[in-house]
Amino acid sequence: MMIAFLTVGTMGLSNTSLGYLNYPTQVIFKCCKLIPVMIGGVFIQGKRYNLTDVSAALCMSLGLIWFTLADSKVAPNFNVTGVMLISLALCADAVIGNVQEKAMKLHNGSNSEMVRFFLYY
Repeated sequence: MMIAFLTVGTMGLSNTSLGYLNYPTQVIFKCCKLIPVMIGGVFIQGKRYNLTDVSAALCMSLGLIWFTLADSKVAPNFNVTGVMLISLALCADAVIGNVQEKAMKLHNGSNSEMVRFFLYY
């Protein structure tokens, strides 16, 4: 039930953010999903990441900040509300992936079982 709620939440927040952001900005944010997924992995699953993974996430964060600051000067429809909505959508995405992975490890499930679950429900 939690995964379904988060899936609806991430889709709704992502679609709503388009009312405040231009499409390229939303795509850049969605491409940076790695950052919240890694943070969620640390807190939800207790994962540890090596220096290369952390460096890649930091470079992506700096690129995202740079793009967002540049976009706020160029694009007339840039809005902080849109950034907050897309950020919440990414946080929900991070929780979904980590909760699914944790459940699959806990119950020895396969990827095909998770896909079948979503196809039937």
